[in-house]
Amino acid sequence: MESRSVRLSVILLVSLLLVGTLVLAACGGGSTTTTKSTASTTAGSPKYGGTLRIAAQSIGTNIGWPATLQGGGDMVQAYYETLLRSDEKGKLYGWLAESYSVAKDKKSITFHIRKGIKFSDGSDLTAAVVKWNLAQYPTLPGAAAAGPPGAAPAGAAPAKDPAPPAPGSNIVVVDPYTVRVNFKTWDNTIPAAFGDGQPALYIVSKAAYDKHGQAWITTNPVGTGAFTVASFATDSSMKLVKNPNYWAKDAKGNKLPYLDELDYTFTADPATTLMMAKAGEVDVVYNISPGKQMADYAKLGWRTHPTYDANEVWVPDSAHADSPWSKLAVREAAEYAVDRATIASKFGYGYLKPSNQIPPRDATAYDPSFALGRAYDPAKAKQLLAQAGYPKGFKTSLIVFPGGNRDIALAEQQYLRDVGIQAEVGFPSPGK
Repeated sequence: MESRSVRLSVILLVSLLLVGTLVLAACGGGSTTTTKSTASTTAGSPKYGGTLRIAAQSIGTNIGWPATLQGGGDMVQAYYETLLRSDEKGKLYGWLAESYSVAKDKKSITFHIRKGIKFSDGSDLTAAVVKWNLAQYPTLPGAAAAGPPGAAPAGAAPAKDPAPPAPGSNIVVVDPYTVRVNFKTWDNTIPAAFGDGQPALYIVSKAAYDKHGQAWITTNPVGTGAFTVASFATDSSMKLVKNPNYWAKDAKGNKLPYLDELDYTFTADPATTLMMAKAGEVDVVYNISPGKQMADYAKLGWRTHPTYDANEVWVPDSAHADSPWSKLAVREAAEYAVDRATIASKFGYGYLKPSNQIPPRDATAYDPSFALGRAYDPAKAKQLLAQAGYPKGFKTSLIVFPGGNRDIALAEQQYLRDVGIQAEVGFPSPGK
């Protein structure tokens, strides 16, 4: 399975004296490190069987109701799937929907649902089920205002296309395997919203929902994916077993998946996870920061695969006029104040590079020739602060979102202090 995930770890700078915030995204995205896999391919032929043991962060108590499910991309995508998927370059292709088309007037997308797919409970994937699923999400990107959610009654005549839908009907069953989603507004990110980025519009069994209810689905997901949930203990573990009726095949027509089982152990402490790896208790570790953590696994002889899907980005609060961060000169000063090249060199262990733009280097929007970034210049930073009315700087707070790099935050604190911005650093829990 391939997936593209969007993960955002942030640091908030909240002014102690004035109303204002500055948000920073984590420098470098999560990554996967792996030892020898228990399932492999030899001379192009798949080897079936085996259990893959994975250390990952917990996804909380809700593992099965997509409309309110937050994150959990890698494990959730083992049992839930989306209408579309994207390749490593971000190009969309059909998945549960074997194809799709955007109307010339950009007012709708039509999905042609792949026939013959069944959920793990044996129920069929149809256009009516897809409509019902999409209607459960609080909002659909660009969608017209919708009436009460719900699928068309069984056996109901399909909508006549291309006649316009009735007011409020933003999701239309065109025929038993065709769904049209109408839009009130359009932007070029809408098709990707139906792909496997995070958060994703996963498709769940309506039959299971009707039989057991939403509360049951929350911890008993029923999807079309390659695996099903055999057991789950919140913040402890999850066991996924092979779905024998999975519909997809590999490029050579071999039945998927190859593995029999995925065993997840939820760990929140990087040191504990590293000890598990040293003891041979896990085969794969997710969400290791590119830097010292990844270097520790490389020393163990593990294969490391860094993915750069986030940068250290400051997003200041410019909505409040009494905040120092609302002033362009202050924001520019903060950028000039931080020596990104030195931070990347000191804390990156060869994995990090200084960034000069918001898109990370693995993103399709990344521009390797971008030349408008601001280089480290503390004198310029002080000049801009004086120009903004803060010749002696000001006080603020660095509130590091869980997942943010502690060492980098402290380094940024020092660089800001050197130009007069006195920043207090805090590391709150996810709940706070």
